[in-house]
Amino acid sequence: MQGGALGRRALLRGAAAGCAVLALPGCGGAVKMAPAGWSNALGTAYTLPRWKWAPTSAADLVTAVRRASTEGRRIRMTGSGHSFSDVALNDDWLLSPLGLTCPLPVDTGSLRPDAQPETLFRVQSGCTVHALNASLDARGLALPNMGAADVQTYVGAASTGTHGSGLAYGPLASQIVSIQVVGPRGTMLQIEPEGGITERARFGGRLLEAPEVRVELVQKTHLFDALAVGLGSLGVIYAVTLRTTKKFWLVERRTYTTWECLAQPGGVVDRIVAGEPIWPVVPDPSPLGTGPGYPDRSHEPEHVEINYSPYPSPDADKAHVAMLTQRWRCDAPPPGVGGERGSLLFNIGTDFSVLADKLGVLSPFEPKTTASIQKFHATAMKQMSQPYYANDSHDVFTVGAIDDLHVYGIELHFDLARTKAAVARNLEIAGKLADEGIHHSSPPTLRFIGPAQPLLAMQNGRRTVSVEFGIFTGAYGAEELLRSYETAFVGGEYGGRPHWGLDRNYLKSAAAVKALYPDTWGLFLDALAELNPDGTFDGSVTDRLGISRATRGA
Repeated sequence: MQGGALGRRALLRGAAAGCAVLALPGCGGAVKMAPAGWSNALGTAYTLPRWKWAPTSAADLVTAVRRASTEGRRIRMTGSGHSFSDVALNDDWLLSPLGLTCPLPVDTGSLRPDAQPETLFRVQSGCTVHALNASLDARGLALPNMGAADVQTYVGAASTGTHGSGLAYGPLASQIVSIQVVGPRGTMLQIEPEGGITERARFGGRLLEAPEVRVELVQKTHLFDALAVGLGSLGVIYAVTLRTTKKFWLVERRTYTTWECLAQPGGVVDRIVAGEPIWPVVPDPSPLGTGPGYPDRSHEPEHVEINYSPYPSPDADKAHVAMLTQRWRCDAPPPGVGGERGSLLFNIGTDFSVLADKLGVLSPFEPKTTASIQKFHATAMKQMSQPYYANDSHDVFTVGAIDDLHVYGIELHFDLARTKAAVARNLEIAGKLADEGIHHSSPPTLRFIGPAQPLLAMQNGRRTVSVEFGIFTGAYGAEELLRSYETAFVGGEYGGRPHWGLDRNYLKSAAAVKALYPDTWGLFLDALAELNPDGTFDGSVTDRLGISRATRGA
């Protein structure tokens, strides 16, 4: 049905929904039947909702959820569509966040004395990471950490466990300290952990920017930890309050090397796992610069990533080329802020590749053999390598234009101690797939993340390494490649946890999730029963996991 003519039953169903929507109070025709349905950014997930609406206020959300609850409908809100899984899908009532993108005032009058209001920032759930960064920057603030893309809505990214790299930092959800969500029967709730930022005796019970909307303060740690990575299944989030940090800059070094060099005994990988400084053993020990403003090279980088090719080089050593990325935080602008990132050839190639991909002509130029793929990986990493680059933190964290390529994939999270074992298995599987003509379009990426409190965060309860596997959407064997890694790594010997937004719907039951989250899954189900008792916020993901209201029983 996607991209084609609508079937008669679907057309009739949509027409009926289009007529009925006019009765929804406060909508004024804003909800409409969408003949093309809704799909994510790459078209890998699709749904044809009965109603589709972009609310513009808290009152809109309350009205919609209250009506859905009264009529026994299921209602959910998408993010910006950059998840590859079914996490946002719902074929009943589907809300868009595009009308809820504004920064909001923090109710400083209700805060505890130790809440540090100067670091708090409140924003509606439809605000993208890019727009959030601009708003924070204008106020001299910044996100403590972020991922490699900024096109997602912040709340959508946080709700699926999205993260950056740095063992001193958890995922985006760890930055959230308070959540305002429209919950059961259209009640606006402000959910915080016990001892949260709000002092109950000073709480006014109404939204600061919309006093007509009543708010109930709920300070329960297990509810907050469930909702922070709630997969959209515990209510419709209206706004979040974040703990930010003072604006900072990053100095970045990208070093071309080999996986064998990084993974040697006592090398970079072993030291990351052991929590030891890596600077004595990095491949490039040269100073970052001399004089005022340059970070001390012996200062440990706060953020480390590793890219590697899963294919051996044609040289006698058969090594796997790799790139080590190190980033140092600076409280003041370091020298050379805002220069070119990567080589001139890399920047020209990136612009060309993005344009060719948008025009649909990139695929014929993709390398086809294992040798050519390996050469492509090596060339790309050489051109991206750079001894010194400095810019605002959010500009360094983001990948840039190359993120616009039509690449999708999966991301799996392992206990940090399993890093070398996971990569070794990756190399083995990649070799077998290559024999069948199936190749990685891009080098896998390792990121290192600290433990997290949210119950379903992939980083819950352990220091984590994430491995991201990306491939062009039209590449031969794309699904087979991604499924091979899910089958090999999820649970079992490796204990891999899929990223909730970057997977191919691999988990099919509550038992499968419980095996990955044995200590927290029961708490999440308790929160589901409390915040989604009638199944109002069920959708494709809860159906797939067998935890929708219909399968939970009366």
